[in-house]
Parts: sequence; C-alpha cells; structure tokens
Amino acid sequence: AAYTNAIKQLAMGVLNKCVLRYDTAFWGTATDTFTIAGSDPHEFYQFIPLNNPVGIPALVAFNAGSRARALEAKSDAQLQAQMAALVNKTFGVTKTPTAIIATRWGLDPHSLGAYSYIPVGGSIQARRTLAKPVNARLVFAGEAYTERDASTVHGAYNSGKAAAKALLR
Repeated sequence: AAYTNAIKQLAMGVLNKCVLRYDTAFWGTATDTFTIAGSDPHEFYQFIPLNNPVGIPALVAFNAGSRARALEAKSDAQLQAQMAALVNKTFGVTKTPTAIIATRWGLDPHSLGAYSYIPVGGSIQARRTLAKPVNARLVFAGEAYTERDASTVHGAYNSGKAAAKALLR
C-alpha cells in the first residue's frame, strides 16, 4: 500500500525532441543554443544546433508540457512543416529539412511521459518510499526512485546502481 500511495503522489511530465536535419547549417556556428518563440505566448522552442559539437547540420528542438502534448498529435509531415516554417521565418530562409525524427513520450503506453515530477500536493517522501527495497529480493529503480537526481538519465542510472547494491547485500 505504501508503494501504491507513493506512486500516486508523482505525476509524469512530457519533454519531447524534434530533430530537423538540413543539407547545410545555415544558422551558423555562433551559438550553442537559441530559443524561438511562436505567435502563441505558450509556443517556444529551445534549439540546440548539432553542427558545432558533432558536425551534423541539424537542429534539435525541445518542447515541453502542453506544447509537447499538442505536437505529439501531429504526423511527422505536419510537424516538419510547422517546425520548418518557424525556423525559416526566424532565419529569413526557405529551407526544407532533409529528415525529421521526433519523440512522443506522452503517447508511449509504457512510459506515458518523459520524466516524473512531484505535483502540487505531492511530497518528496514519495521518492524516499519508492527508493526503499520492497524486500530482500525486490527493489525498484529509475529516475522516479531517486531524491537527488530525479527526472534525469543519470538519476535513473544512479538509482539502478543503488538497487543493485541493495540486492547484493
């Protein structure tokens, strides 16, 4: 019962990525990240260019929350058109991405989101409860089961290491 109650105190957030690959990096090399705002006050995207760090002429757009959920409903073709229009308007170009790939974590039936968070009314105690072994043979692990690095990949990794150590005792 304690584990079930703890799980109910957490919620799932959505953070999606949309990678737009182009023939050339027409945005240049002057920045490591930039933000583009759309016409809707809630529409903005954080972009990370991949040309500087890895030599790929691509932009990774991050979108979160209700905006991410709205974009999940779009097909890849619709998403490509919308994102390309935003990038084209910003840079004053008419470029078409050569490829697109997008995550849709909120639609994944196994995860239902990208990361856990404590909603209003929730408690950090939920994470503490979930991090405790159920018994000597059953321990849960993941980004939701750590207090220090919750909602991150390294939090999931560290939680897995802690769970393995608990089982080996």
